[in-house]
Amino acid sequence: MNHQEELLTFPCSFPLKIVGKSGDDFAQVVWQTIVPHAPDLTLQNITFKQSSAKTYTSATVMLTAQSKEQLDNIYRALTSHPRFQYVL
Repeated sequence: MNHQEELLTFPCSFPLKIVGKSGDDFAQVVWQTIVPHAPDLTLQNITFKQSSAKTYTSATVMLTAQSKEQLDNIYRALTSHPRFQYVL
């Protein structure tokens, strides 16, 4: 077990912050990108906020992470998607 794995005990609540270009389909794109890796995710676990200029939207996703592998897969899917600028 490496140091990073020792920091989390699975399953655990894990927040993700995603920032991307605003658009009518932003929520759908976030959902479609994450749910293949977290099928138990519900819309109640996602909140959205637009920037003051409405150019960007942020999504805060509270998911129940089952493993480091699951989190790695979610991060890879989000960071490789052209719609998202930041994933924290």
